[in-house]
Amino acid sequence: MKFRRKNKKNADPVVIIPLCITNVILEDTPDGKKKTFSKDTSGEKGDAVILKNVIDMGNYYEAEVVENKDAAFVLDQILDDSGHDEVLFYVHGWSVSCRGAIDTVVKMNKKLNDNEEESPNNLLVLPIMWAATWDNLSYGDDRNTSAPEAGSDFSKLSSLLSSGLQNSSVKKSIIAHSMGNYVLRIFAQEHNTGDEPVFENIFMVAPDCRWDLFNEEYISKGVCEMEDNTVTTTISSRFSESEEEITTISDVDSLLDGTANGGLKLAALAKNKVHVLYTVNDWALLFRQSWHRFGGNETSALGRCAGFAMDTVHSSLKDKIVFHNCGYIQSCFGLKHSYHKTASAMAYYKAPEPNGIKKKARLFFPGSKKKVVV
Repeated sequence: MKFRRKNKKNADPVVIIPLCITNVILEDTPDGKKKTFSKDTSGEKGDAVILKNVIDMGNYYEAEVVENKDAAFVLDQILDDSGHDEVLFYVHGWSVSCRGAIDTVVKMNKKLNDNEEESPNNLLVLPIMWAATWDNLSYGDDRNTSAPEAGSDFSKLSSLLSSGLQNSSVKKSIIAHSMGNYVLRIFAQEHNTGDEPVFENIFMVAPDCRWDLFNEEYISKGVCEMEDNTVTTTISSRFSESEEEITTISDVDSLLDGTANGGLKLAALAKNKVHVLYTVNDWALLFRQSWHRFGGNETSALGRCAGFAMDTVHSSLKDKIVFHNCGYIQSCFGLKHSYHKTASAMAYYKAPEPNGIKKKARLFFPGSKKKVVV
């Protein structure tokens, strides 16, 4: 990856990201040939599109739109030019701007290049950026509205991410960090272009989604409801209605409970494995748990409680879901939540453990007679 030479005003800007997928608002350049988007994100979102040749123009980014029919060719060409043979899509979490997502991807690719002498560098990290609200840094707004909308928007690209790219020799995996796993979950539930896997591997890092997503009891409950036709409302139909209808986390969860096979559908997106990377010392996810409790629900995140979740994985997923304790990856200080971009994590993406590290790590689990949701 190259950087724009900021110390020379007349230096030609260079491509820093060869391709990305996003649903942020795009504006036309004066000549109408390219699109621009802000370095920050807002609650306003556009259609999910694919962009290539992302250039840092200082206060904004500039890029070209890729037509769906050309996506396979463009991705093949990008990998061929860069000397890579596999794509690792990256879905960012809450409170991350376009600038933050792109800078993270640049750093991740640099770390892959730095380790090239130790092992062949076959991965090229590309961002999937979703429009967060940034409304007073409101976690609730992103959780209740922006993330589900993004997952629904990206599901409209299913024909591109599945059948379109299957005409290509490109291998593609995906990493979702924190609330990005919630976006990925919605995408999986909305995905309806067949049973063919979309990704080689799925890496759920510090996942901010319900701890029992892959569990026997939760999935069985959802399957029974679907068979009995007790739940007929879908997320997409509700989001097409007035936004005022969906105002609380329980509203969203009531919709998701109707499609509690989300774990099954997410696992079906992976050709090989779904890797859950977690640590019990994740303070950000402890905050998430406290936030939900303030709203009246006892909840736990998979990114902290995977040590409990692995005990009750659905029978059909026991060979598909692997758990990896990342206590050795996390830093000694801070929130211990952003280990997804460390050199050790990158090494895992390049050569994932087929069975993960099964040593359990767990501190406490909130015991409650209340229904555990999201």
